[in-house]
Amino acid sequence: KNATIYSVQIFIFLLLSIMPNSKDYNYKYCSQVYPTIVLSKPTKKADWHSPPNIRVCPDVKISESRIISATKYWKRLGYEFGYITYETNMYNCLVPPPLRREILIMLPDQKFNEDHLASTRLLTSKFTNEIVGAKIFITTKNSQRERILEHEFGHAFGWSHYSQSGHIMNPNWKYGGYGSYGMKKDN
Repeated sequence: KNATIYSVQIFIFLLLSIMPNSKDYNYKYCSQVYPTIVLSKPTKKADWHSPPNIRVCPDVKISESRIISATKYWKRLGYEFGYITYETNMYNCLVPPPLRREILIMLPDQKFNEDHLASTRLLTSKFTNEIVGAKIFITTKNSQRERILEHEFGHAFGWSHYSQSGHIMNPNWKYGGYGSYGMKKDN
């Protein structure tokens, strides 16, 4: 019995020692501060049948290095992208993404919630549940901010929010991180 209690204590100690700094990754509940630990896996709504292309609208001032950095994060998890296009003609950004099967990165429209740093609208086929297009709405100010584009690409790949501290799909930027538990692509 003592060995079991000792093993549990060691497990808890190890778990707490590998968790992110509790000063940075907390949420408030009943006026107390607790680290967020989620026991379920992240959920995915749909999937692309082929690697999506990325089209960046001309009014979005986002560097190529920032896009490449964000795509590398997902490539390490086994996801693929097609080509990246920087559009020079705004008219070409008005063509709906499903017609091109792409991720369109553009400035927010009138439906954008100003409380968000960015937003993604996923377009799926109602017959096959395949992702046929995605629109990422992001301000120029937030496009260079750490992890935001990676998080939005996660939504563009069909992933829902996941409240684990330090996870890329955490809905709260300040509690998120680069964790990718449960999101590696099965080949």
